[in-house]
Amino acid sequence: EARDIMEDLRKTVEKAKMPGFEKVAFFIPEHGPPKGKAVAVRIRGERFEVLHEMAEKFVDYMSGIKGALDIDHDYRMGKDELRIVVDEEKAAAAYLTVGGIAANVRTAFKGGVATEIKQSKAEEEIDVLVRFPQERTNTLEIFDSLLIPNTYGKLIPLKKVAHIEKKDAISTIRHLDGKRVVTAMAGVDKKNMTSIKLNQMLAKKFKNIESDYVGYTVKYGGEQEETKESMESFARAFLLSFFLIFMILASNFRSLVQPLVVMLAIPFGFVGVVLAFIAHNMPLSFMALLGIVGLTGVVVNDSIVLVDFINRMRLGGADRRESIVKAGQLRLRPVLLTTITTCLGLAPVAYGIGGGDPFLRPAAMAISWGLVFATGLTLVIIPCIYAIIDDVTIKITHHTTVKMAKNGRKDGPAYVDDKKNST
Repeated sequence: EARDIMEDLRKTVEKAKMPGFEKVAFFIPEHGPPKGKAVAVRIRGERFEVLHEMAEKFVDYMSGIKGALDIDHDYRMGKDELRIVVDEEKAAAAYLTVGGIAANVRTAFKGGVATEIKQSKAEEEIDVLVRFPQERTNTLEIFDSLLIPNTYGKLIPLKKVAHIEKKDAISTIRHLDGKRVVTAMAGVDKKNMTSIKLNQMLAKKFKNIESDYVGYTVKYGGEQEETKESMESFARAFLLSFFLIFMILASNFRSLVQPLVVMLAIPFGFVGVVLAFIAHNMPLSFMALLGIVGLTGVVVNDSIVLVDFINRMRLGGADRRESIVKAGQLRLRPVLLTTITTCLGLAPVAYGIGGGDPFLRPAAMAISWGLVFATGLTLVIIPCIYAIIDDVTIKITHHTTVKMAKNGRKDGPAYVDDKKNST
């Protein structure tokens, strides 16, 4: 697997100690949620010096934890940067503004549009860009000869109102919720560590770090955060699908009880999914959970066929027992054919027959095995539950009828007496 290849490469690189490289990192891109690093500690604040110091503390701590891999942070120094520091008092005395100085320096290096020309037969106008020659913009001497026009049109030498500083600059400035952020990251060796456990260890170790650095906040994210968001989305999708299926069945059967009988096939399918993944030694991944959402809509088909056939026979005058037995006999073949054709269609994806996709395999595995297991239980248990629910309904209806009859006999004479008295 890709993870085994990566481990072999990591050991080879560590032994070789390859010259010319500051750092060699290994990372396997994930095909679906959760994505990204297992641990991503995002540190928010204003000063990069403090952010870097805090990130180094997290990196140093994770470096001593067994199972934490590819530990790093995204604070990177880029190329040298030239900064024009304006003396605001001198600039004001020369009738210059910081914005005006910046605009003229930008025009000198990047150029400015002086005018536009258009040929007689051309459809678009051509911008005329004016700027310093490129051979002059590659030297620092350009700042000594650069002239800035003030508000009165006088040319003021830049060196009279500003000076040049050469400093190191970070390669990328990232923000989170309006503040600068530096992220400390790490992967995990799943044989010795999990992302949840490593995040918990970091939260316990650095529980007081925000009080030590006032004005700076720490947020733990990465794979754990993505997993939480994905599970919340999955829960919403599952509840919505469950509700829509119930509404469709209720409108079809014109009952609020029989849809629940039909939908009892859904937990039967869940049992099949769990047993199948245990037998195949596969983790219950997020794609498997998406397959379960799809399974909820497929697994009820067999139950619908049985319950609808029973209802039709009872409307034709057959008793309940005869209807249930006939439904099991006459609908057995359609139910099995529906399940077999669906599972055979998913088998190439679930088992990679003719070339498979590991990303889609868990979803296909969940649907196919959940449907197989639910079908067997549906043929046996759903008719039994139908009979039990029908008995309960009859008893409740009978009890209500008897109670209403008793109330009617009790209230009848009183009503008559009242009428006689009023007469």
